Amino acid sequence: MTTGRHAEAGEIRLADYACRKLRALIDRHQWEDGGKLPGEIELARDIGVSRPVLRQALAMLREDGLVVSRRGSGNYVTLGQMEENSAYGPLQSLSDIEDCFRFRCVLECEASMLAARAKDGVLIARIEEAAAKILNGGRHGENSFDADFAFHMAVAAASKNCYYGMTLRALRRQIKFGHDLSRQLRNIPGHHSSKRVAREHDRILRAIQSGDPEAAREAMRVHIEAGIDRLFGR
Repeated sequence: MTTGRHAEAGEIRLADYACRKLRALIDRHQWEDGGKLPGEIELARDIGVSRPVLRQALAMLREDGLVVSRRGSGNYVTLGQMEENSAYGPLQSLSDIEDCFRFRCVLECEASMLAARAKDGVLIARIEEAAAKILNGGRHGENSFDADFAFHMAVAAASKNCYYGMTLRALRRQIKFGHDLSRQLRNIPGHHSSKRVAREHDRILRAIQSGDPEAAREAMRVHIEAGIDRLFGR
């Protein structure tokens, strides 16, 4: 019986490990709401656990509202449900919006610095792809927020610390509210891509590409504080 209890405890620890790895994997790949995860065999191999352990980890993510299983189809990311379960409450005033921006500034400046320090070519390529979508999004009538948020999530992923991405994702609803309000007040269409914002993103990208942590931190600070100025007309 003792052996059985030890084996069961070992499986639980492995499932916890696999759950953490899956969360980090989801953050790195920047799946959109409804994005399909790879098959169980591939996921188990990538994480380094057995399929039964992987299934326990997926069950944990389903309980957290991060993953949903569709019979005969596979497992899908459900970011919208995750946002609804976020501990962050709704923004209730202009002061709340500014506080959110300033919290992001602390969070994302550090993420940018770490991304430049890590200088991971694969993860930087995803930032480049996100920056290109910001430029091209307006031409295809896509919502500018999705492209913008994907850029910031790619920077967070490039920090190689999954908690930056997890925190940003939990704040997605609040960030979108501030983004949309800023555009409404300035009468800017939701699909319009600002050249000024694109230049700010490009400066962040170039600093990360060059492996300059302080320049990356400063570029992100300038970008987010410019967002505050745009919203409040300063």
